[in-house]
Amino acid sequence: IMSRTGNLDAEWPRHQGSAIALGRIAMHAGPAALALHPSFMSHLRGFAAHDHQLVQGSACEAIGRLLQAARKLDAIEPLEPMLIEALPMLADVAGHEAADLRVEGCTVLKQAAKACPAVVRTRLEVVVPPLLTAVKDSNVRVKLSAERTLLHVLELNTRNATLDEFVAKADMASARFVRDYARRVLARLKADSDDEADE
Repeated sequence: IMSRTGNLDAEWPRHQGSAIALGRIAMHAGPAALALHPSFMSHLRGFAAHDHQLVQGSACEAIGRLLQAARKLDAIEPLEPMLIEALPMLADVAGHEAADLRVEGCTVLKQAAKACPAVVRTRLEVVVPPLLTAVKDSNVRVKLSAERTLLHVLELNTRNATLDEFVAKADMASARFVRDYARRVLARLKADSDDEADE
C-alpha cells in the first residue's frame, strides 16, 4: 500500500483506498503494527493534503484511527513530532467549505487532543479559531462535532489553565465568545459521552 502513495497526482480512488486500509490496519493490528505507526502517519499526512475531498476525508478518519490505536497502546510519543506539523492542515480541514470534511476535521482534532493534549496545547492559536467558527455552523453535525472537539482541545474537564492560556492570547471578541460558550454550552458536556461513537 505505502509504496504507491508518493505521487498525489495519481488516481484518487486508489489513494482513498490506501488511506482507509492504513487506518484499519493501525486500528486492528494492535502491537504488531506499532513499528509502522510513524510511517502510516507520514503517508496519511500526504493524503490529507490531497485535492480530492473523499481522499482528504478518508485520510483524516484514518489519522483519527491511528491516534486512537496509539493512545490505547500507550505508544503516542513517536507520532508527536509529525502531529505538530500536521495540526495546521487538520485545522484547515475543519474549516473546509464541505460540511462532511468539516466534521472529519473536527473529529480528527478531537482525537489529537485526547491522544496528545500537550501537543495540541502548543498550537491553540491554529486549532481553536476554525472550531469557534464551526460551533456557529448551521449544519447540526458540524456544530455538535465542533463542540465535542472544543471540549477536549480546551481541556475543560481536566486542565482549567488551557482555556485561560488561549483567552490570554486571543483577540477580545474571540476571548469573550469562547469564555461564554464554554460556560453556557461546553461545561454541560461529559468528557466521555462520545467515546463509544469514536470506536
